[in-house]
Amino acid sequence: MCLENRLDIVRGKNMFAGDTKTQVWARDVLPILVQRLQERRTITFSELTNKLGLPVRGYTRKMSDVCRHIIKTLAQLEKQDDWEGEIPHITSIVLRTNGRCSPNMCKALTGNSERQPSAQQLQTELDCSFCYDQWDAVLAALSLSIN
Repeated sequence: MCLENRLDIVRGKNMFAGDTKTQVWARDVLPILVQRLQERRTITFSELTNKLGLPVRGYTRKMSDVCRHIIKTLAQLEKQDDWEGEIPHITSIVLRTNGRCSPNMCKALTGNSERQPSAQQLQTELDCSFCYDQWDAVLAALSLSIN
């Protein structure tokens, strides 16, 4: 079963509803995540900060905020009348450098922010995102593209 994007995600904002640094970064990160999905590869928080040209130290935590903004935005897109179906939880492909899930993803998958999901739970969630064939349509709906 795939995770749902949630409108009520704590501290999540629509990535287009403002110009905070993390909202701007979210607009840059979503196409990076889609490209990784199309390659069927995960990405680490550190890799994301590097791709944005930010120093890893101190900024990897900000990537959690970026992921929350993406989740909120995709949840809002799903609710639009002209959108059909559910959009997988794209941020499931963002892992820590050691290959483990973030506390937010642990909580979403296990109900406990300190308990890592089983390999099967994580793979099921990754497969939901890897197999979704509408990522280009998601980007187009948000007026984004892979650079």
